Amino acid sequence: MKKTQTHRGNTLKAHKGHARGSMAATQAFLRYILQARKTLKEIEKAVDEHLGYIGDDINWGHVGDAAHVVEGLDEVLQFINGTEEK
Repeated sequence: MKKTQTHRGNTLKAHKGHARGSMAATQAFLRYILQARKTLKEIEKAVDEHLGYIGDDINWGHVGDAAHVVEGLDEVLQFINGTEEK
């Protein structure tokens, strides 16, 4: 039995007899979710520490670095929410 789903414009087909493949995919997915959580903690720590820049040493290059971080995070969030621009 085939079940068809669409996710972000991609057609996904599931076949009833593929339980093992589905379990492996679930395990891989969960590993990536755990890695994403770890990466988010590292990002949060770096942002909390002002990306390693302090006080009077901050210049416009550092502002650009911070803007780049925000743009990248916004891109990731748009992807997760399915609102990325095409």
